[in-house]
Amino acid sequence: SNRSNLKLPSFFKNIKLDGESSLICGSGVSLSQACIFAMKNNLSGLEFAYGIPGAFGGATIVSNTYNSALGCWVIKFDSDVTAIQTTAFSTLSSITSITLPSSILTIDGSTFNRCSSLVEINIPEGVTAIMPNSAFYKCTSLVSVTLPSTLTQLGGSDFESCESLKTVYCKAINPPTGVDSYSFAPCSDELKIYVPTDSVDEYKAASGWNYYTDKIVGYDF
Repeated sequence: SNRSNLKLPSFFKNIKLDGESSLICGSGVSLSQACIFAMKNNLSGLEFAYGIPGAFGGATIVSNTYNSALGCWVIKFDSDVTAIQTTAFSTLSSITSITLPSSILTIDGSTFNRCSSLVEINIPEGVTAIMPNSAFYKCTSLVSVTLPSTLTQLGGSDFESCESLKTVYCKAINPPTGVDSYSFAPCSDELKIYVPTDSVDEYKAASGWNYYTDKIVGYDF
């Protein structure tokens, strides 16, 4: 049979300090390598990982056991990423912060669902669609969401059961399509959806958005 070799770029195995108490690890860095690097830089918390086979990417994305043991995570993307695929970070309860690059165009459904430690998400300008469905479903610690002026589509149930969600800033002049009765429900009783002041009436009349007429408020972005 024909066989081919897949060679990953070297940056997958990069590891470096990020400040005084954090590491940035490529997904190809082995757990043992990360442990040794941490010890050499007087950082603790990875001792359990020494001798465990496998790489950092597998431990954080595949294994819920390691994901919990590895503590809190801040996710940053390379500047040339244009899309995030379905379930890429689903159920990673240790993610506390996500920084998306301006190169992102679309976010697939269920990408960040059940990231229960995520507090805030700022979708950058340039993103046109958060695809169906449940992209941020049951992110129970999520308090604030910012949606860009370039957004034209939201998936149904994208922020369903985000019970702490109090503030949504939607900068799009025209109401994005795809919103349904579960897109922002059930969320906090204090939920406010801020939209461009001149577009308030259009949002309140738009399909799907009309479920949230009492939540929609004008805002000068």
